[in-house]
Order: sequence, then structure tokens, then C-alpha cells
Amino acid sequence: CGKSTMAGRLITDSGAIDRQNFERIALEATHRGQESRCYAWILDKLQCERDRGGTMFVALWRLASRRCRFTIIDAPGHNDFSKDIVTAMSQADIAVLVVAVGKESEAQIREHTLLAYTMGLRQLVVCVNQMDDGSVEYSQEEFERTCALVHKNLKL
Repeated sequence: CGKSTMAGRLITDSGAIDRQNFERIALEATHRGQESRCYAWILDKLQCERDRGGTMFVALWRLASRRCRFTIIDAPGHNDFSKDIVTAMSQADIAVLVVAVGKESEAQIREHTLLAYTMGLRQLVVCVNQMDDGSVEYSQEEFERTCALVHKNLKL
């Protein structure tokens, strides 16, 4: 649903990866026919993740601003990798729940928010992603429907 892509974009836009390294990653992604995943590949470094097209293991990236330092922890979202999700959440101070508009299953939203709550995470940022998808086209109605679905599942 775009967690690694969003994190990779944040890393790139903040200047935390040098241009030469990003261009090398983007070129490799293009050569392998996965140009749209070039930002995700910043964190999805293993060959098995790139071949599968999704995060399988926890990846860390350290960032710093003028006021603080923090670490992005990119964890897989698929239920097959629940152990890695727990590992990432156990190290986190806040969680970012990335929800793909119109595609996220209610059960997965409920599972991930309950898991975050159980792991002691009380600060949760919800990001509605993929609003630019052709079937959505930045629809306010779809955005509000997705927000309502998440809100319903956040009542713990």
C-alpha cells in the first residue's frame, strides 16, 4: 500500500540520501522494469524483497532535523510477517498507519491498530495513501470513506 515508497520519498526529499546513491537505485529499478518502486528500494535493499515487490524484513533509516533525531522503521504490512511487525513496533515511539484508499482490508486495519496499542504505542498517525490512483482521482468521498473506516477501527 506504499509504506516503503512513502518512507523512501521522505528520505529523498529531506536530503538524507545523496543524489548519486538515489540515482543508482533508480537506474537499477528502471533496468529491472520496476521504475515506480525506486523510492521503496531505498529501504527494500534485499534481492528477495525487490523480486517479491514488497517489504519482508524491518529496515531502519536515521534522520535528523535541527531539533531532534529520529529513525524511520519500515516494517512489512503483510500478515505473513507479523513477527517483523512486532519487532518494529517494539522499538517505536509512534506509529504511522498507511492506509491505501479503497484497498485496505478492515481486518488488517483492526489488527495493526490493536497490535500497536498492545505494544504500548499511544501516538498514531494515519496516512491515507494512493489518492492519485486512477479509480480514486483525489475523490473527497473516497477519502472520507477511508477515514471513517479507520476511525471505526480505532475505537479500542
